[in-house]
Amino acid sequence: MSKTIVLISCCKTKLEIDYPVPAENLYQSEGFRKRLAYARLLNPDFIFVLSAKHHIVPLTKLIKPYDVCLADKSTQERKEWASICWQQLDEFSDRQKDNYIILAGKDYYEELVKGFRHYELPTKGLAQGEQLAWLKTQITCDLIHSFANSLPHFSYPFDKRKLPKNGVYFFFEKGETYKDMDRIVRIGTHTGDGNLPSRLEQHLNNENKDRSIFRKNIGRAMLNRAKDPFLEEWNLDLTSKATKEKCTALINSAKLQATEKQVSEYMRNNFSFAVFEVATKKNRLEMEELLIKTISAGESFKASANWLGNSSPEEKIRNSGMWLKQGLVSRTKEYTGKSPKRHIGKYNGLTNSLLNEKSNCVTYTFEKINELISPNCLPKSAYIYRPWWANSISHSHSSAWLNAGFLVSKVTDNSVTFEKI
Repeated sequence: MSKTIVLISCCKTKLEIDYPVPAENLYQSEGFRKRLAYARLLNPDFIFVLSAKHHIVPLTKLIKPYDVCLADKSTQERKEWASICWQQLDEFSDRQKDNYIILAGKDYYEELVKGFRHYELPTKGLAQGEQLAWLKTQITCDLIHSFANSLPHFSYPFDKRKLPKNGVYFFFEKGETYKDMDRIVRIGTHTGDGNLPSRLEQHLNNENKDRSIFRKNIGRAMLNRAKDPFLEEWNLDLTSKATKEKCTALINSAKLQATEKQVSEYMRNNFSFAVFEVATKKNRLEMEELLIKTISAGESFKASANWLGNSSPEEKIRNSGMWLKQGLVSRTKEYTGKSPKRHIGKYNGLTNSLLNEKSNCVTYTFEKINELISPNCLPKSAYIYRPWWANSISHSHSSAWLNAGFLVSKVTDNSVTFEKI
């Protein structure tokens, strides 16, 4: 049986570090991130980076930044480069039988394709900006659903040994369809390394709503539909020790336990899920963000009339048709695509400034950002803790740039670079 291998070109923009990182994290351009996201959604057998220096690079291979460009090589040097690529690919594929999808410019594919019998060049002849535009049209709600539905589906009880340790998950719900496919009702991931199986356990098996917002939202909808006054108690978060000591006496523990069991029964009987492997935290969060944003913007992506989420007290859940509230794109008529629906208070000035930017890549000094926000002071952690600038929908302050359609691509000691999504 033939395989499908996707080859994506490297890029000039890399992390400014002096130590090796996984290849999928090293390259920082918008084009590379889009090529990688599209490649993953094709669900191929292998994805490799075409590196001007290292040739064929697995996504998880550790490499250091380098400054080598194939465009600077002579024709003979590019032929030698392609020959080494063929040798490396022979370890994973059959160049006479397998199909190669190449997302790269002419400098990369011109000599390389001479060694393949079956290949595709989807972006052939397109300038860099045109390639980005093409990629954006390809990453659609339809493609994501097709990809998710092609993956093996699991339901409770499931064997954790059959799941990858790190990745992104899709949840499907009985009765919910999208164009004759199972409709995705939740997308999520995890932050801790190796925690994907345990995160799914928290949703389906651990009866603790404060460890799974998914469970809490299911319970909210069930209680709200029943007009059960226990909803007020269910909303209390007992995660912290102080809150637990303060509020435990206010909660009907028997009712809490009974509601947890009802939630478990509903979830186990009505949900299935699929997962795909994404090794690094950075890429998991970026992929989660892209998937949620794309699906929630789909014009024909809608819940059925009988969907439990229609009874949710949370407007964003009811309107989006998904069991989540973060990272959504509004589909209401008054939404223009330029004004974020979410109120982010202190960082509103940063959002507005980015929305007015014409360039695809801008650099703001910390001083300028301080002038834009109110009160005019970034927290100390923004200066000394680089993960503060992570492109994570779980951080309220990151909505300042995400809702404006930007990602943070670089942070120095005195500035931040934002790139358009």
